[in-house]
Amino acid sequence: MPQTLAEIAKTLNIGESTVQNPIRKIFLCGGQRGKKVGEPPTSLRGQLIALLEDENGNLPPYIVLAEEAVTWYHSLSSNRFSNLVELEACIAALSTRILLIVESAGSMTELGAFSFDGRLSKKLYAVLDKSYEKDQSFIMDGPIARIKSLGGYCGRDWLLKPKEPEIDAGKAKVVSQRIIKEIFNPAICRPPQIQDFDRTNAGHKMLLISDREFRWCPSSSRNIYFGKIARCRVNPQGIRPILIPSGKIAVYK
Repeated sequence: MPQTLAEIAKTLNIGESTVQNPIRKIFLCGGQRGKKVGEPPTSLRGQLIALLEDENGNLPPYIVLAEEAVTWYHSLSSNRFSNLVELEACIAALSTRILLIVESAGSMTELGAFSFDGRLSKKLYAVLDKSYEKDQSFIMDGPIARIKSLGGYCGRDWLLKPKEPEIDAGKAKVVSQRIIKEIFNPAICRPPQIQDFDRTNAGHKMLLISDREFRWCPSSSRNIYFGKIARCRVNPQGIRPILIPSGKIAVYK
């Protein structure tokens, strides 16, 4: 029979429960890709994506792009998330690492949203061009200062001219290679950590629902529900998430 999350929780000893997330995902945020057929990338994030793509233009299964969240948000019936930040926070909560390249207005907004969420800031890496490091600004003295204190700040040099949007293609490629080597590879290869279950952690709650359905549902697929509004189907091989609108939390014995 269907069970809500509250009913499932009654069957568990939450105080003694632990969580281990087997899904290795990197949520990649930053500037627009800016790449058209035959044209080079126009942002560091675009250059990084170009390096990650295979000859068919496919990204590794561990990469989740921020624009996918925008597509999911507008495709969900009745916009069941109250705003896009709420949806991105859910994706970030399930991610192994959040890589945010601060190079656009949208990425600055994401920096503010993620850096002051205690659970998300611990997995956030913010990459900013070094030409901004000596600025006395809210970005440097607020979100970046907080990320620095947590060890997640990366100052790099990739702009053609200081504080100008145009990238130096050679520098951007070198920086992208370092990001893959120093941030992506360790995050993906590191064994999943075991944590005490936190009832206020959105990622833990989504994994709880996934685990209970995986145990009880006769379907061969594994489903992760995002709150009360959508579920993310992920098979054991780690295929990229596909959001499917869902009206409620329900798992079946």
